[in-house]
Amino acid sequence: MKKYRGISFSLIALFTSLIIFSSCEKDEDTVVEEPQGSFFSAIISGNNKSITPGNNGYLSENGDTCYTDLVGDHFSSSTRFYQAPSGYYISSREIVEFSLVNLLDSAMLNKDSLFHARLSESSLPVFTYYNQDSSVATGIQIRWRNSSGVWYSTAGGAQSGGVYVDTTLNTTGTGGFSSRELYIRFDCDLYEEGGDATLNLINGKARIYLFNTCFY
Repeated sequence: MKKYRGISFSLIALFTSLIIFSSCEKDEDTVVEEPQGSFFSAIISGNNKSITPGNNGYLSENGDTCYTDLVGDHFSSSTRFYQAPSGYYISSREIVEFSLVNLLDSAMLNKDSLFHARLSESSLPVFTYYNQDSSVATGIQIRWRNSSGVWYSTAGGAQSGGVYVDTTLNTTGTGGFSSRELYIRFDCDLYEEGGDATLNLINGKARIYLFNTCFY
């Protein structure tokens, strides 16, 4: 005589619900919130790259320079994201640097107002030495050091993209030096410094701070 073992109704219901859940579940992108402070992200020659100061040993550093010649008063301001030389994190040689290059005052204007007015524009040219007089040209220069330690820059060749300012804010503190926060989007070509290689950068985004300590 054969014996049959029954399967409980609750077990059947469990299997059915798992099948239904699996068939209805869809693949979705994981939402990653952008950092509230400084950051950089882009696709460089097909590779996703991102740097956030405060993560994985990365720091931010600012600097500015001024000089005067027969053309007028010149000002440049830069910020770079780089990794501290030692610490308990994954070592990386990648660095990104943004510079407002050669802001020129040839008419004895209020220089700090010129600094803020320029960075309040909705778009800025990508700085390049290509086919222009570098003594009067201005714009945003982007430099990138890859994992092999090779530097690339927008300055070395023609550019078809631009730098677009989504938001801009005067962040100067009372009694402090002048500063400005920029949230920018950009596409550009990066040319190897001292070489012939080229990298294509697309979908670039960054929140940066530029300082003015000498252009007054």
